[in-house]
Amino acid sequence: MINSIGRRKASTARVYVVKGSGKITINGKDYKDYFPMPITQGAVTDPLKVAESEGQYDIKITVAGGGFKGQSEAIRMAISRSLVKINEDAKKPLSGYLTFMTCNNEKCLPPEDVEFEFLFEDSAAGAKSSGAAE
Repeated sequence: MINSIGRRKASTARVYVVKGSGKITINGKDYKDYFPMPITQGAVTDPLKVAESEGQYDIKITVAGGGFKGQSEAIRMAISRSLVKINEDAKKPLSGYLTFMTCNNEKCLPPEDVEFEFLFEDSAAGAKSSGAAE
């Protein structure tokens, strides 16, 4: 049994991989029942397709936190890590799924109380010269 952890945004997934028939269960449910949308189902099965391992492993997944998109991407990362542990040659094709990003748009925005005068040097210079004329 190979186990791995995947994270994405606020979601954390634990994956247990064993040789088997290709059954995927998430929190005790079939993955198609847990994720009814095809795009999230695809995120779960993508690493298996890329590593050409479909139908070779039974995968049991425990996932918590976040929304359905973050959960499906955390699962994708965890499955990718498990497949790399099983077969080191799969690391290069799965490299896009092995990185952890926590980016939220709010974290990327500048603080509201900071003024960025250096971005508008011409308007700032104009404002100073008009203030000096009074």
